[in-house]
This record gives sequence, structure tokens and C-alpha cells, in this order.
Amino acid sequence: ALMFIICCFWIKDTFFPNAKINLPDSFGKIEQKTQEPEELELSEEGKRILGDPDEKEKLENTARIYFLKLNKDGEAESYISKRELKDLTLKNAINSLLKGPNAEERKAGIYTEIPDGTKLLSVINSDDKIIINFNSEFQYGGGTESINNRLKQLVKTVVAILPDKNIYLYIEGKQVDVMGGDGIMITQPLNESHFGF
Repeated sequence: ALMFIICCFWIKDTFFPNAKINLPDSFGKIEQKTQEPEELELSEEGKRILGDPDEKEKLENTARIYFLKLNKDGEAESYISKRELKDLTLKNAINSLLKGPNAEERKAGIYTEIPDGTKLLSVINSDDKIIINFNSEFQYGGGTESINNRLKQLVKTVVAILPDKNIYLYIEGKQVDVMGGDGIMITQPLNESHFGF
């Protein structure tokens, strides 16, 4: 085709110098085909680099629930258990705390100081404070260390979701001043500074 066009121009210039040759509009243009982009499934590495939207959804609904474990010196220290909740609310996180460690965690020595039978009666979350109201079971069992650890579990779980708010503990609708058979005084509002963390 190219040789034919060259010959046409030579004949025109030689024998018909004043003649015009009309070339088609498409001559010299490169035809471009548009192709729909393929939907590619990201590899695990790609998800790690670019961010997997499914993983982001899980992270947004993950509560940090605080239980306890013994360190090498036999002292109780905090253990963070990540719980994926359908709806990440303070009420759901506290109820997850009350359920205690799962079977796998218990086998690994994870435990809770919150007594069995403890129930969350209500949660009030206002602009500057949070009121958490349990039934009477929350105050029973254990000595000073046990009560301090259960309060620490509660406060750390709440602060992980709603930091910088005063936390008030109520039992059966009344603010708590004393807990346990030993008459442990409770200073309110509760916050992280009470427990040295």
C-alpha cells in the first residue's frame, strides 16, 4: 500500500503537477482500541501494601478487652484481647469484658477478676463523664488486689474506646464508695492514674 501511494505521488508530480490527490481521513492514524480494565484480586502482599478494605472494616470494629495474666514473678499484669464486634459500642465492649477470656485464652493462663454473674445494667455516656452501672455481683469476692485488678480491667477497656472522660462506677443504681468485705474505699471518678498505668 505504501509503494502504491509513493507511485501515485510520483505520477502526479511528473504528469499532473496541478492535480490534487485526496487521501482518506484515516490515513496515518493509529487505531486505538479501548479495553475495559480487568478486576484484579490483590495478593496478600498487595493487600498489606495497599490496605485491604475488609481488614480496615475489621479494625474499625475491634475492641481492646483487658484481662489478666501472671508474669514470671507471679504478679498480675494486663493482657489485651482483641474482640471483633458487629457494632463497636461501649456497652458491647463491656459485655465482652464480662464474658471473660475464651477457652483458648484460659488454656494459656489468661483470667479475669470480674466475678461470674456480673451484669451490666446500664451505661450513660454524656459529654464529660461515663456512668457504668453493674448489679451487686461486681463487688463480691476477692480482697484488695482482686478488686483493684477488676477496676483496672474495666477502666482500661473503657479508656481504649473513649479516652479522656471521667468514669463513675455505680452498683444497683448507686455510686460506689466502698467495695468488698474488707471495706475497700473507692475514689471516684475512676481513671488510669488510680492504678499507676
